[in-house]
Amino acid sequence: MRHSAHPVRPAVTVSSGEITGPLSKRKDSPFESPVVVPTKTWSLILLAIIGQAVALFGLCGCREVSPSETAFPASVECACTLRMHAPQAEDFADDSLCVFSYNPDNYDYIDSYSRLPYENDVRILLTAGRKKIAVLRGIAPSRITPEDFVTLEALERFCFQLEEEDPAHPFQSAFAELDARIQTVADLSLTPLLSRIRVKSLRADFSGQPYDGARVDSVRVYLTHVNCQCSVLAEEKVSAEVFCHQGFFSPEDNARLRHPEMLIHCLDGTLSPTARQTDLSLYCYPNQNGEEGLGSPYTRLVIECRIAGERFYYPLNVGRGYLKAEGLTEGIARGKSYDFDICLRHLGSRDPDTVLETGTVSVLLSVGPWTEKEERYEDF
Repeated sequence: MRHSAHPVRPAVTVSSGEITGPLSKRKDSPFESPVVVPTKTWSLILLAIIGQAVALFGLCGCREVSPSETAFPASVECACTLRMHAPQAEDFADDSLCVFSYNPDNYDYIDSYSRLPYENDVRILLTAGRKKIAVLRGIAPSRITPEDFVTLEALERFCFQLEEEDPAHPFQSAFAELDARIQTVADLSLTPLLSRIRVKSLRADFSGQPYDGARVDSVRVYLTHVNCQCSVLAEEKVSAEVFCHQGFFSPEDNARLRHPEMLIHCLDGTLSPTARQTDLSLYCYPNQNGEEGLGSPYTRLVIECRIAGERFYYPLNVGRGYLKAEGLTEGIARGKSYDFDICLRHLGSRDPDTVLETGTVSVLLSVGPWTEKEERYEDF
């Protein structure tokens, strides 16, 4: 976890303004005990504080912010530029960034919150010291109430739902750590929570089989055992807990999505030995559960079709076994694209949830970020 356990913290008031400055510790903080200090000692302490402020100003370009510039008490602040790298360039309906900073030296308690228009370079103000930065892109203002995320742990518990996603404008997030005293620029890679399962081409070649030349039609391509909930700050290995389309395609589950085409595509016509360029994309949240069980199924890509009038299924465990991408944790990773060229070679299963026998299909698989992929060829 990025956070540590922490005691109960004081309440905090967050400005409704567009940009919010750092949040200062309240005077009634439980972390401070009342101490009686003589007046002369107070004078010495005040001189020491002024000297430290002058030193900070000269060393790191920090400045004293007046109360008129922020809704919070004045504090020493440093300017920092967040340099955004995003794989998706499409315009969002509300293309804004929610920028949270937290203090790792204060139990990951909030330092500042800002909501800003998306730009490649975003300038924010931070109090001096180590910071953890979380950036969310493409989320409606109504979904974010800063008072609910005064700790990093609270933000990590916040989940997005698959039914809310738009694959053309996927929700994105990024996380970074920096020291505001010495770093003026920080690079953040905004990554979609979604993963893409893409079928580039599909064909049926039953050469040498008794059913060679049989008509293959009524083709549907869809996902089963789909993870439909994900933390907005999901890390590299995501354990899926909430599923839809469990074991088969469910029209009821799909009706809940804003974009039902994320999980199913139907193909007109027939399949032949000649590759059909389908270039269709399905989308789901990552699923990197360990050993498969009743409560932790693997996400499957299913090719459903009729062969000579009989229905068959070709379920493939994406990112598992022979379809595991080199260098990646098993399963479907966040922000990756799994691109398939599939050839059906034998009759499939009668059950959409039964693993195929070796040699039933041949797959050319490429895996990587949505902008880069590496190819691999596998037989099933």
